[in-house]
Amino acid sequence: MRATRFEMASDFQVSAADLWSFHMHDDALDVLAPPFSGFAVRDRGEGVSNGSVVEFALGAWPLRKRWVALHCNVEPERSFTDIALDAPFPYWVHRHDMKSLAPESSRLVDTVWFRAPGGFPRWIADPAVRVVLRLMFSWRHWATRRWLAKNVSKSPRHELNGSAMATGGSS
Repeated sequence: MRATRFEMASDFQVSAADLWSFHMHDDALDVLAPPFSGFAVRDRGEGVSNGSVVEFALGAWPLRKRWVALHCNVEPERSFTDIALDAPFPYWVHRHDMKSLAPESSRLVDTVWFRAPGGFPRWIADPAVRVVLRLMFSWRHWATRRWLAKNVSKSPRHELNGSAMATGGSS
């Protein structure tokens, strides 16, 4: 049986390095969690690094589910993959790609390969999962954009002031 592929891409007006930095931030998982998901981090592991294992929970009690994922294929400032080791899905691989479009422009591409949880025929389960993924990744890309807008300065004046403060200069 083949896995089903889902992909969502969004362009951001920040560098690929800034987009990567967001994903490396300690609270990135919390920022990315949609409010309707019941998401709670149980163990952050060693962050996004090869071999790091993260554990979280999804859903509201009594339907809360454990999810354990392994980070691998980490290419700094470019991409990483998480593979579900213990999850409601029998197969789940999520690739995060950050592509530079220009010095201050980048594209985030989230690609997920999955097999839907059992109990329903694929012709019902796969489209239903795709709808949920579209909602979830729309939220995640919006939350990423919001975090970047708050935390990455685009102002040349700010950069100049930051540079002047760092060097102790004044005018």
